[in-house]
Amino acid sequence: MTMGIINYHKLLIKYFILLIIPLCTAFIAVQVRNVTTPYFLLNYDPDYAYLFNSLNIIDFLSPAYVDHPGTPVQLLGALVIKFIHPFESSIEIMKAVIQNPEIYLFSISNALIALNIIALFAAGVVFFQKTNRVELGILVQVSPLLFPITVTSLGRVTPEPLLIFVSTILTCLIGFTMNSNQATDDPKLVKAFGWIAGLGIATKLTFFPILFMPIALFRSISTLKLYVRYLIGGAFVFTSVFLLYPKIYYSFLRWIFNLVMGSGIYGQGKRTVIAPQKYLSDLGEVVLAQPMYLIIIALTIFAYLINFRGLRELHKHSFLLLWLIVIHFLALGIVAKHPQSLRYLIPSFGLSGVTLVIAILSIESAFRHNKSHIWLFQTSAIVAGIAMSAFSVNQIASTIDELQIQKNVFGTEIAQRNKLVEEKYSHCIQAHQDSSTQTFGRFFGLQWSRQSFARQKFLETMPIEKQSFSYDPNQKVFFKLGGGKIPLEEIRKSASCIIRLTHSGTIERL
Repeated sequence: MTMGIINYHKLLIKYFILLIIPLCTAFIAVQVRNVTTPYFLLNYDPDYAYLFNSLNIIDFLSPAYVDHPGTPVQLLGALVIKFIHPFESSIEIMKAVIQNPEIYLFSISNALIALNIIALFAAGVVFFQKTNRVELGILVQVSPLLFPITVTSLGRVTPEPLLIFVSTILTCLIGFTMNSNQATDDPKLVKAFGWIAGLGIATKLTFFPILFMPIALFRSISTLKLYVRYLIGGAFVFTSVFLLYPKIYYSFLRWIFNLVMGSGIYGQGKRTVIAPQKYLSDLGEVVLAQPMYLIIIALTIFAYLINFRGLRELHKHSFLLLWLIVIHFLALGIVAKHPQSLRYLIPSFGLSGVTLVIAILSIESAFRHNKSHIWLFQTSAIVAGIAMSAFSVNQIASTIDELQIQKNVFGTEIAQRNKLVEEKYSHCIQAHQDSSTQTFGRFFGLQWSRQSFARQKFLETMPIEKQSFSYDPNQKVFFKLGGGKIPLEEIRKSASCIIRLTHSGTIERL
């Protein structure tokens, strides 16, 4: 009885240890969010667009912002807003959100952070239970903390926090296959893989490389049947999201076509799938941009090579390693086509933890008959783990410091500009061009969402509707708060003074 209690307490301690990384991740996410908010200051795009498209869903309107496509984030936002206002009408909710958007952005962000805490803890528990090694449970949780871009994305209202969640849940499912050298043929697990794949690709197209993961897992006699189940499950979740809003199919497909065929940013530029010289240059920059990612891939390749006995003799971990290598390189290759941001690699970054675990298990398997090699590898792994932890902590601290400095400098410029507006130009009509103000955040969200009749009527009653407009420098046109274009001459009729506020903190009289 006493031994049972002792073992129970030891188990509880291990589960408590597995809570440390998720809680640290949540703390860091909140810290980063604190130095990058209010959202309208630095992160209005696309956070405000997601918020106002969530309002569309509450109004039973199809989202207008489908570039990612990002619909699961908008659905989650709608659920969070409705949870805050369970009994209010959609009109009352609309008024509350338009008047105080930052409150709802924080609430949606809290929901995304909570989902990631749960998923990270679940991943740690699954791998601990499957391997009986708490250190591997911890290692599989570290993915969000290894890369600055994942750290800075955790507090946003964008697809990236949900992609981290999806990748972590996928890691859990991979963990369920750890006990056997045979690939899984459990129909429920196969369907779960399909559902997660569908959720991932519906969240953002950058999840595409991860769709090939089941090739490493479904290798039983009934492989074709398993793939069919996987594809059906993924297609079901993906289309379930869009069948709610069939009007967005055309916009989404046109966006995909432009991305594939265009060589420039967001599918613009010359119509060619790949411009070889530019592509190779961009690929080199992407590969070298994240040293930690390169180290993980290199370790994975090493683990695969020392276990290689011919393609026909690959055991399950080796085959999984092979496809993890393929997936990571495929992600790098796809992102190199449009390398606007390292955020596009976040789904693959999310698999870094499980990649490290599988690599370590494979190396240990190769050295299992040589105790001196095992001792050397485990010692090296401990040293590398300590170094990686120190590097990550330093990287996170540096990232937060840089963001704080950026906010302080930029925030001071914007505050000085706003003070000058209040003192000298309070009588002027304002035209906002990326002005980093609550007003422009509201403009941005409304312009990237659908307008209902009730919303339009409410906007007309807001004082800001009569004294503020937004300005698009690309189209060189002005917009009302509700989204309609308005000529500069029309604005001049209502005021003798018009000023344009820009992202750089400047004021320009028009």
